Amino acid sequence: MISGDRPRGTLYGVYTLLEEKLGVRWFTPEVEYVPRMRRIEISPLNEVQVPVLEYREVFWREMLRDADFAARHRLNGQHYHLTEKHGGRAAVFYPFVHSLDQLIPREICEKQPDFWPMVSELAATSKDAYLILCLLKWQLNRCGGG
Repeated sequence: MISGDRPRGTLYGVYTLLEEKLGVRWFTPEVEYVPRMRRIEISPLNEVQVPVLEYREVFWREMLRDADFAARHRLNGQHYHLTEKHGGRAAVFYPFVHSLDQLIPREICEKQPDFWPMVSELAATSKDAYLILCLLKWQLNRCGGG
């Protein structure tokens, strides 16, 4: 029996069995490899797998246009057209991406201008448009920025 905590877990269990035990591969939505076998034999299994990541998303055109293909690769992000048959989509966490400047309180960065990179030989400040903090500063790393 293959079962999961949620419908997505059961679906992933089936895909994992096909991939890891039977050698099935999905290269594109149109190209897959299914080994020819006269007889399928699988020894008794007693496995429990827990995903390491709650949210998996890559921006690969094939995944974005074909929800079945994305699900076969255990992707569950917001940009896929996943439906209930795929177990739905995972919730987006905030801050999601491009958010390093939100992890360190602005007051700290405003008191430490060297936390900001040099832009055109001028030190950038937190008042500027989106910038990345300078992770080479050990003091910044101690604040939680790296």
